[in-house]
Amino acid sequence: MAGPLRGRRALQGLCNGYYLLYLSVLLLLWLAWFVIRPGSVRLGVRIAAAWFCAALPLLPILRGYTEIHARYGFKRGLGEISAFSADVISVAGSPLLAGLGIEPPQIESQICPGMTLSLIVLGGLVAAWRRRTGARPGCRRLRLAVAALAAGFALIALTAVTLGPWSVSLGGILISVRAMEKPLSLACAALLFVAASSEGFGGAYRRTSPFGFYAAAAGAMWLLSLGPSPKLLGMPVLYKAPYAWLLLVPGFDELRAPARFAMLMTLCLSMAAALTMARFAERRPRWSRLLVCLAVAGALWEGWLPRLALEPLPLDAPDLHAWRGLRSAVLELPLGGDQDRIALFRGMSHGLPVVNGYSGYEPPHYAGLRLALKARADDTLTRLTSRGPLLVIIERDRDRRGGWRRYVLRHAGARVLRDGRLGIYLLSATPPASVDRPGSASVSPELPAGRPWRAPLALVWPERAWNAATTSGLWMGSLCKRDPGGPPRGMGAADAVVRLGEGVGASHMFAGAGPLGSLDPFTPAQADSLSEVH
Repeated sequence: MAGPLRGRRALQGLCNGYYLLYLSVLLLLWLAWFVIRPGSVRLGVRIAAAWFCAALPLLPILRGYTEIHARYGFKRGLGEISAFSADVISVAGSPLLAGLGIEPPQIESQICPGMTLSLIVLGGLVAAWRRRTGARPGCRRLRLAVAALAAGFALIALTAVTLGPWSVSLGGILISVRAMEKPLSLACAALLFVAASSEGFGGAYRRTSPFGFYAAAAGAMWLLSLGPSPKLLGMPVLYKAPYAWLLLVPGFDELRAPARFAMLMTLCLSMAAALTMARFAERRPRWSRLLVCLAVAGALWEGWLPRLALEPLPLDAPDLHAWRGLRSAVLELPLGGDQDRIALFRGMSHGLPVVNGYSGYEPPHYAGLRLALKARADDTLTRLTSRGPLLVIIERDRDRRGGWRRYVLRHAGARVLRDGRLGIYLLSATPPASVDRPGSASVSPELPAGRPWRAPLALVWPERAWNAATTSGLWMGSLCKRDPGGPPRGMGAADAVVRLGEGVGASHMFAGAGPLGSLDPFTPAQADSLSEVH
């Protein structure tokens, strides 16, 4: 079992892109503190070479990841990354914030490590500060000057909050302050210089102190958890924080939750607390047991949950093993929202491919598929069954009016396998001849010959495209390249040119802000700016 278990752990590590990258930052700090020292250039080169060789097996995975993201236009916006960052006050904990009348942050940003852990590390820092040696007078004067400079920048930031934007001209040089982020960032940078040049920090680095490293690394992980634009109660306080620099490194711009750096902060705090307790046990062995008991009691008191609120389990997955041989897929209606997560949960039991999906990204075609099903377009089911039989699952509680059931049963060849709280319906495979080929005009089998096919059309408008070339039927998100000539004359930024095949009509159009934007349906008659139809 040792071999397969190691393989599973390696696969799990590859599936967690967050800590594949975030842990690398902590590891670099560890190497800089304990291993890479002045005069150890060769050792640093050997470590970098070993790291590069260890990363080579990941290159095919990263290449596929990059190609898929480029194909579907997956990209994390700065606003989305900032929304999933921790607030500066998040370390205080939700109960304390609620007691102070402050609305707690979202669940992703609740990064309080606990009062017990924080007090133990604080005690270790106080003990380390008392053991420090005296600093040289020159260094002390320099730190005092930089600390005074930090206080000046902090006062300037305070005036931006209390007095508002202001500017002054000194000797022909215009000095303006519009917000507090930049002067407060300079103040924090000056304070970091004071702390890093202190005798306590310098001595800990020279001694390669484990406690010094984990205490400093905990602060670094907390700072990174605040994201590219740290906020205090929703107000920006820093300009281009260290996480903004990480966004320049390939891979980090695809991660949307900087708050997860707090996991590494808690890890570092735990290590620092353990080292503090070990040091205390050496110096005060008679009191060590009492300290351990108090620490354990405090951790249990803070983390104990008398009742854990959980979502009710969905209905049991049906036994669908008999359909594996037919290469059937499973579609749970309605598509989207909570039903997608329930469908994936049930998919772990029946083991068949699931049409529903849930992820931090949504491919462009999925929005079109969801809206086409919502519009009860018959040709959508026809296209889904063109690859094989389709098993459709509908919960009665989510279809009280029976609209989804009627929609599925009116499809040609639909059969009821089970009718109850969890209805199961079988849609036979559609012959390839009855499904139109991409790029060709087609006539719906349900409509008389000669009438244009009026299937829903989903248009996802990417920033890089002026023209959207579509095919008849449900458009699955193929994007064209940017028109080098720009938009047609008189065409605004919000307009689009859609070219349909000859004899092909459209009954619905969907306009959106991009692959991750919301799509709102409208009919061609509602498009007042529609000036030309090709």
